[in-house]
Amino acid sequence: MHRNEAWIGYQTERFAKGMHPDTHPNFWDDWIDPPFPKLPGPTLRDRIEDNPLIALLGLVAGITLVVVIFLRFIRRFIQGYQASSASNH
Repeated sequence: MHRNEAWIGYQTERFAKGMHPDTHPNFWDDWIDPPFPKLPGPTLRDRIEDNPLIALLGLVAGITLVVVIFLRFIRRFIQGYQASSASNH
């Protein structure tokens, strides 16, 4: 049963008993969210465990991206500082 169907069924049952969430503060007390459906196929963890080289390459790519962004930020910061100090002299 999908979450929406369970939710509608829960409400319908209580509406039939004359209950409403606006007038009965404990209307939702017995509601339990159904578990999320399991997605088909292997999880990311399964894929990493099966092929750790991909995880390593992803980690290296991520670190490289962070370093490149950081260095570009520093370069622009220094250029801005040099431009402002040159205009002050």
